[in-house]
Amino acid sequence: MGVIVVATERFQMSGFSSSITLVQLNYFHKLAETRHFTDAARQLYITQPTLSAAIKSLETELGVSLVYRGSRRNVRLTKQGEEFDAKIEPLLTQLQQVIDETSAAGAGLNNALSVGTIPTIQYDFLPEVLRGYWDTLGYDKRVFIAVEFTNSLIKGLKDQEYDIVFCSRVPEESNITFVPILHKALVAVVASDGPYADMDKIDLTNLTDIPFATYRETAPIGREVRSLLNSTGCKLNPSASFDDEFSLAGYVVASGDVVGLMLDTFEISPFRDKVKSIPIVGVPADWHPICMAYDNRLIQSDQLKTLIKIVKQHAADDE
Repeated sequence: MGVIVVATERFQMSGFSSSITLVQLNYFHKLAETRHFTDAARQLYITQPTLSAAIKSLETELGVSLVYRGSRRNVRLTKQGEEFDAKIEPLLTQLQQVIDETSAAGAGLNNALSVGTIPTIQYDFLPEVLRGYWDTLGYDKRVFIAVEFTNSLIKGLKDQEYDIVFCSRVPEESNITFVPILHKALVAVVASDGPYADMDKIDLTNLTDIPFATYRETAPIGREVRSLLNSTGCKLNPSASFDDEFSLAGYVVASGDVVGLMLDTFEISPFRDKVKSIPIVGVPADWHPICMAYDNRLIQSDQLKTLIKIVKQHAADDE
């Protein structure tokens, strides 16, 4: 059994506090194994006086003698010492196992990475990142991927269901680091055979007289769009709200005379022959950032550090 390096943890037993430390127990067990103060001290990487003082302190705390003193070489345990060692040995072994398993999990040796993503990047950016990750660490490294919307992803990240997520920025989440990895344009999508198909660009103030649909305000992207609409100084309220571009584009096609304010993503693709994307005046092409997000309160495994590095490299290459 390896050396357990937990020096200051104190036991709480039956309502009273003991000053016995795990280090003392580990020292005594090593002495019981070797039956020799010098050998035990050497294996513990401490001096013999330090070991002797720790054993004496343990005996004082317990109120019993654990070893017979007098011999300068071999150590003989008392009856209480033999019984005490027999009882603490399985506890120390179990504790070491817990420490080793927890450390291995932190290093990413046994666990797969759990990744959450919004649909926006699942067919272009994310596959390239994963290819780079597996090329670096090997294709035996497992990655579990779930596709959800930002609010659910942030909740899952905070609940440690995900190691990392790709989503919209949520400014109020101070414990989460958001790193922009790419940007999407906000466009006005109209039916290609509808009344607005001849427009080459659209000003948001035009929407005072035109029915339009956009994202739900409960979503971060919805709040961003609402802020943009409010900046016009006009009273602009959508006739319908949805969670994603696929639903928005489908609504535009079905309605025929509605403008859809949405990000220009692959989810519009199934409707490309039925819709037209129109630039919005004053809205830059890099209006909306898609971010990599992780909990900045947690220690990152080596696997997660590798994935983050590859994501940043890939994002830089795409600029």
